[in-house]
Amino acid sequence: MSIHVRAAAFAVATSLPALLAAQALEVRNNGDHVVVPHSSALVPTNLTIEAWIEIDPSATDLYGTIARKNVNTAEAYLLRVSKFQRSTYGVEFNLTTTTGGTRLVRSGTTIPLGTPTHLAATYDGNQVRVYQDGVLVANSFISGAFQDSGNELWIGEGDTNNPIGETFQGRIDALRIWDTARTPAELDETNDVELTSAPGLVAAWNFDCDLTDSTGNGHDAAGFNGGDPTYADEFVSFAGALDLDSAGDLLTVAHDPALAPATVFVEAWCVLDSSVTSTYPTIVRKNVSSAEAYTLRLSSFQTGGRYIPEFNFTTGSGTSILRASSTTIPLDTPVHVAGSYDGTRARIYVNGEIVAQRNVPGSLSDTGGPLQIGLGDSANTLGEQFVGQIDAVRIWDQVPTSCEIGGGVDRELTDRTGLIAAWNFDGGLGDVTGNGHDAVGTGHDYAPEFATYAQALKTPTGGANGWVEVAHSPELVPAQFTIEGVYQVDPSRSNFYATIARKNWQTSEAYVLRAWPISGSTSQVRVEMNVTTTGGPVLVQATVAGDPYAPHHLAGTFDGSRVRLFLDGVEVNSRSTPTSQLIDTAGVFRIGQGDSNNTIGEQMEGRIDSVRLWNHARTAADIASTMDREIDSMPGLIAAWNFNGDLTDATGHGFDGTAVGNTELVDEFANLVGSDCSPIAYGAPTSNCAVKPRVFASDLVETDGRASYGCLDAPANGIGLYLFTSGTLPAPNFVDGLDVWVDTSALINIGVPAASDANGRSTSSFPISNSYSEAFPGAVQYFWLDGACGLTALSLTTSDALQLGPF
Repeated sequence: MSIHVRAAAFAVATSLPALLAAQALEVRNNGDHVVVPHSSALVPTNLTIEAWIEIDPSATDLYGTIARKNVNTAEAYLLRVSKFQRSTYGVEFNLTTTTGGTRLVRSGTTIPLGTPTHLAATYDGNQVRVYQDGVLVANSFISGAFQDSGNELWIGEGDTNNPIGETFQGRIDALRIWDTARTPAELDETNDVELTSAPGLVAAWNFDCDLTDSTGNGHDAAGFNGGDPTYADEFVSFAGALDLDSAGDLLTVAHDPALAPATVFVEAWCVLDSSVTSTYPTIVRKNVSSAEAYTLRLSSFQTGGRYIPEFNFTTGSGTSILRASSTTIPLDTPVHVAGSYDGTRARIYVNGEIVAQRNVPGSLSDTGGPLQIGLGDSANTLGEQFVGQIDAVRIWDQVPTSCEIGGGVDRELTDRTGLIAAWNFDGGLGDVTGNGHDAVGTGHDYAPEFATYAQALKTPTGGANGWVEVAHSPELVPAQFTIEGVYQVDPSRSNFYATIARKNWQTSEAYVLRAWPISGSTSQVRVEMNVTTTGGPVLVQATVAGDPYAPHHLAGTFDGSRVRLFLDGVEVNSRSTPTSQLIDTAGVFRIGQGDSNNTIGEQMEGRIDSVRLWNHARTAADIASTMDREIDSMPGLIAAWNFNGDLTDATGHGFDGTAVGNTELVDEFANLVGSDCSPIAYGAPTSNCAVKPRVFASDLVETDGRASYGCLDAPANGIGLYLFTSGTLPAPNFVDGLDVWVDTSALINIGVPAASDANGRSTSSFPISNSYSEAFPGAVQYFWLDGACGLTALSLTTSDALQLGPF
């Protein structure tokens, strides 16, 4: 079902599938609640309080409190559901003012059980209004300032001394407090967007695995009464895309010189509907009534009915049209399209790959017209209306490297160096960067998210078969290794073992990583790593601390003499092995299944993500530094399966998986972020510096005789050294406390990258020999300095040997 687009959104929104595991707060037991310390900011003169709720069908308390300010005295305000003198739940809002006393405002409507419902209450100093799913359901007149005794704000509980019960039983999400009385239109505009910042937003609790105030205003919870809070899967869908289905549908963004920079990169996801009749369905155009500064569009002009990507731009020399004539855009299929111009060269990209480029010197001409999304020149009789869906439109003032493009294609972004504007269309038309380039819509709808962002593998429950197999290769059984993955076991499982990964399934396993319930217990789960050497099997086990059915990261390592098990980045057990030689019967590698002939069952029933195999035994620090990241290229990484839309090996090494039985790809369930070209801290701190060196290694793409890379996570305003070589080493060379992963015997270039900016980002570019092919193997290692180290740095001698020493 689509949601009608309202007026321009001004809020900064975070797209749920993009960066975080989407969660909600689940309140189960009497007395469970979130405690937020008192702040006068939480009792503004005017107020809006709103939240998404879902009442558990088994709820028994007469009152279900969503939020209450002041608990042991008269409430300043209270939003709750109530069955008082009725058989069904309705919404209530109580408030106490200095002149009007306590007032109860109650609706006569019913809140359905087990159904997501949006509730809101507003007070403007004279009138209270209560809304259910955007509809006014109750109101009352009262005046005066809130009476506030300075007590805490509770979420999920009211008065614990009330014998009829005031605990909310169910799920709460996107709880927000504003210092304005929002209108119905304003509520409707943002109720399906999770917010982190907006004018008037005092506090917002999104409950995405924590109790922090996501606005950054500091209204974080001081604790949770009743043990650890319980988080449930998000029960409201916030992510969306723009749906354009008729002539005249478009978005307009007011002119700003920042939208036509000297160097521009414009990109978007799109689905071109098969009903399209326009010759030039336009994604983005800057300047409409005159020559465009730039236009990213598709075209069927003189192509025999095929649609191809076009990027047009105007310089002092006139308008240039760059067409990717040999690239056909499929209909009804998600495609990522981008265009760039850097003052010298224009390029078109499809799904992150360059498909056309040409040298055109000059600078962009900008007539000061607006930017439009979804429609070009409406006067063109050939048609420039886009019909279909558009998502994740972004404009940059720099051309990203190939690594950056690849790292961002399948991620919704809200903030990056060089990102001018971004529209994710997740329930609003706001520029999510916060730079203010909000759009105004005409006749649009929202559609469900169509681009493949973060996903995970789901295997079936109830005894059905479903797993992933990877063909045998000796590389999958290295002499030393690390195997790891994120998993979540379904509590209703029927199999005994929940296998994450196993090498050799029908004979003795070279290694297996899995979880299983402790006999006789429904609440305790063990995790284990089993390694078989020529001396026999070695089993290492540990009991899962906390909720065993929550997402966990599990890793096992073997260094030739000892097996270690790590749970959520912490070593929990280890055992020595009798011999160092792993056995390998050349069986397949399985994800989500062990021995399918075992009558007690070895299939994972649940979800798995980010399964990775390394050719060395990683340390606890190494594992912890990457367990919440998706990685596709790092030194020593043999294979990685991220399941973001497919079963391929993300490293490009060819260990792609094949589905067996009933598997599916679902929204990512763990708190994983994309690698985004970010480095990992490797090795040990030096004798002078308190931090590890930062490493970034990847296959690099040559462009116009230059190699470029960047997007580093360096210390703010840091300086350092990079080594660019033809490849990485299977194991690091240890030099003065540093793990050197690149092959220094095959150096291509050595230098000092540009000092990082305040956000810790830096880029480097240098010429390379013409002897290298278009996509050549290469690796870069950066060594960044801790600013507290003083006049100590990494340097090179004239013989190009890596050394540590003073300037």
